[in-house]
Amino acid sequence: MKTYGNIINIIDLELTCWEDKAYQREHSEIIEVGICQVDLINKKIIKQKNWLVKPKNSSVSDFCENLTGISQKMVDEGTTLQKVSKEIRRNFAPSKYAIGCWGVGDVSKLREECLSLNAIDPFERSVEYNLSQLYAFFNNISGKFSLEEAINRENVILKDQHRALPDAIATAEVFLSMIKKYQRS
Repeated sequence: MKTYGNIINIIDLELTCWEDKAYQREHSEIIEVGICQVDLINKKIIKQKNWLVKPKNSSVSDFCENLTGISQKMVDEGTTLQKVSKEIRRNFAPSKYAIGCWGVGDVSKLREECLSLNAIDPFERSVEYNLSQLYAFFNNISGKFSLEEAINRENVILKDQHRALPDAIATAEVFLSMIKKYQRS
């Protein structure tokens, strides 16, 4: 793991979404970014931040608002992805630490949108870990395993599912639970 001081940044995103999944694949944009920084030696979250992001080309559907609790008004008052990227680089030192997320979609989506907006990818020099794959491997689980299933299995308390920061924190808590479990054995 490419870390200094055994720290990992864990991110989660929320995107504009619709009931029509085919439309969603073509049109979804980031509307929220959550990140927490985890100290793997002391096994605790040491820093966290959340941003609402103004999408450039889409809006928050009723379906999306019902799922996430994020309204169009909230994202209209949000910031730009360019500013979020700069803040992540300034406050979370992503070039020094690995990045983790549940699955691979969030980092890919962030990179894709940064590229399309001529924003700096805040994780361009980071080693990336798919924490759902690590969790499945260490728990001898085959196939996809959702964050919700891992949360239930590890007795992690999740506040506001489908919000970026609570999901990032829950991912960190599941990851820390896994580390503690395997350090004991």
